Amino acid sequence: MDKVYPLIEMGATYIENLIILMAVITISGQKFKGMRYALFLAFFSLISSVIVIGMNEISVFSFLTPILTMAFVVFVTSKIASTGSLIVRITACMLAFLVVQTIDYILVVLVGFVYGVPHDMFVEFTTIGPKRSVYLLIDKLTDVLLYLFIRDHIKGLKVLSTKLQMVLCSLSIVAYAVMQLLFSMVIKPDLMTMQIAVIFSWLFVLCLIAVVFSLFSVMTKAEKDKQMQEILQSENALMARNYQLIHADKVESTKRQHDFNHHLKVMRELVREQKIGEMSAYLQSLLDVPVRESAACHSGNDIIDAIINCKAAEADRDHIEFEFNADFHLPTSLSSIDICGVLSNQIDNALEACRVIPEGRLRKVIVEIKQKECFAFFTVKNTAAENPLLKNPELASTKMNSDHLHGWGIKNIRDTVERNNGFLLHEFENGYFVSSASLCFRLLDT
Repeated sequence: MDKVYPLIEMGATYIENLIILMAVITISGQKFKGMRYALFLAFFSLISSVIVIGMNEISVFSFLTPILTMAFVVFVTSKIASTGSLIVRITACMLAFLVVQTIDYILVVLVGFVYGVPHDMFVEFTTIGPKRSVYLLIDKLTDVLLYLFIRDHIKGLKVLSTKLQMVLCSLSIVAYAVMQLLFSMVIKPDLMTMQIAVIFSWLFVLCLIAVVFSLFSVMTKAEKDKQMQEILQSENALMARNYQLIHADKVESTKRQHDFNHHLKVMRELVREQKIGEMSAYLQSLLDVPVRESAACHSGNDIIDAIINCKAAEADRDHIEFEFNADFHLPTSLSSIDICGVLSNQIDNALEACRVIPEGRLRKVIVEIKQKECFAFFTVKNTAAENPLLKNPELASTKMNSDHLHGWGIKNIRDTVERNNGFLLHEFENGYFVSSASLCFRLLDT
């Protein structure tokens, strides 16, 4: 058995380095996949293990072992295999070492008490032998299980802003240093000092884990909301631009139709002079067809006109009644993006609600837009099969595809309203769901 114990030591060192490397790459972003990734992990974990074993053999330099191992992980292995920045890799490495070594120390104490040797447990479990082998088996199994449990939850670190990453990096470095100081007290021969150090170490670990995970959760949510807000703003800008192009195209189409009619009139006169009756009759029949202008809304605002005209056509295609009353002739400071973010989402939600109503029942959308004093009011009503506020007061999306932007329409409206010092009200009355939004503006000089 004396020959087996060293092999167990080397195996435990290899597993520890493998777990740390996988955690760092998971957090900072995986570059390789499949067999290439597996071979990379196996090879560089072996090199890292050789470094650790070699440094520990040279007792004079053994205190440098964690420093060299961290440097190797940050500047060599993770740089090759991950897509994360240097600050992300450093933070991930510090957190991985902190968690792994914390588990090491805690299990030493727990297993020591189980064996009933609290006084000299560090001597017992740092000396190669059967007790240390049992400890290593439990320790590394705990590392593996913990990694498998949290690996899907630690990927959000990469998306944090550089400022937040630096805060977390600094916190992890300080925590690692404090942890090393506390556990250095545990190995003191004085029982009282050891017990105090153990108690404070455990309290520190629990507090640290709670703080880090709370901070991480808050920062991740804040960063996610910020990124989603940027996506929604970009989406609003693209929609506004699209509606502008549609409106411009319709205006140009109407102009071309007018020119075409003018040419037909000229041709008719020429034919009439030459007394070609058949040609004149043919051209007259063409002129008798009225020019149908598709743009029906003339609110005074191009974006509002384009949105309503597009949505009216969409409603007609889906056999939904569509009425509107829009007056927006005063020039305001409101951006086309904000108008689009409110109105297009309101109407989209209304049309979506009408589509689920069976044909044959009333399916109707009513849009009212007006300016009063320094506020723009957008009210969209739609018939509804039932009151959605009873079962879903927050109007969260009930669509199965949550990977896309489903469910963000209401948030888009709410964020836009708040940004423009307005209000958003949802209510259900007389079979209609009513969405009322207001945006504050200042008048522009004409």
